Amino acid sequence: MQAFEIKNLSFSYRKNDRFLQDISFSVDDNQIFGLLGHNGSGKSTLLKLICGLMYVDYGEINFYGIPLAKYAMADLYQKIGVLIEKSVFYGHLTVFENLNIITRYRHIGKNRITEVLEEAGMKNYLNVRANQLSTGMKQRMGMAAALIHDPKILILDEPTNGLDPEGIIEIRNLLRYLKSEGKTLIVSSHILSEMEKICDQLIILKNGRSVYSGSLMDLIRNRHEKEIKISATPRSKMIEILTTEGIPFRFDNDNILVDIEHTKVPDLLKKLLNKNIRIDNVNFSVKTLEDLYISLN
Repeated sequence: MQAFEIKNLSFSYRKNDRFLQDISFSVDDNQIFGLLGHNGSGKSTLLKLICGLMYVDYGEINFYGIPLAKYAMADLYQKIGVLIEKSVFYGHLTVFENLNIITRYRHIGKNRITEVLEEAGMKNYLNVRANQLSTGMKQRMGMAAALIHDPKILILDEPTNGLDPEGIIEIRNLLRYLKSEGKTLIVSSHILSEMEKICDQLIILKNGRSVYSGSLMDLIRNRHEKEIKISATPRSKMIEILTTEGIPFRFDNDNILVDIEHTKVPDLLKKLLNKNIRIDNVNFSVKTLEDLYISLN
């Protein structure tokens, strides 16, 4: 079942200046869906629109088949937990006191506080004032606040922001655990390697536009390329063949670096051998996910 369906969404902060343009995707139940893009690409704005914190200019946002605008905010926020940009808490109050305010207006028992703090890796910070927390710990506290009413949907904006490598792994494992418990998660990030580890599906934003929507593994399988470094003799004859075939290349000392789809590498080597070119050395290196992201437009 679809949790969210977004159709042809557009949004402007200023008249005649589209910030988000023609965005379409859907999020199925019990999956981790990623929003990937560089800072300023529109991720946080899109999440705010999905949460009902701002209103779209054009297009539709449906939540379980019903237009988002038809939900009362109280009903909507019983179903979703939100962490967008940085969390804001009362600095002079402890972690427990801050979360207790949330339990009181949500009519939730205090015992839930210790449960979510343990899930977020903060069980030892119960009596620490919020203004004494590091950026990473404040981010964990925001996660705890988003989880406190046990929502079905979690919307998390850069949940690993400010965390050290160990903290990133812990949050990653928490997200996987929450999925195993039947929750649906929408997670934004600008870190491609992290999205690769946790996401079932994703949308990639560039300058307010969608440049890809689907499985990250499909994207890698279909678009990923290998760079092949070849040392061959005679070099001039190899250059001639590459030029004739229209294969991009560049020089690296005595080697030639060839940009080619991985499925075409065997054919290229065969052609070189058939032309009596001696291949002295071949090295392969897979382009990084960052290279892949840059190549999308």
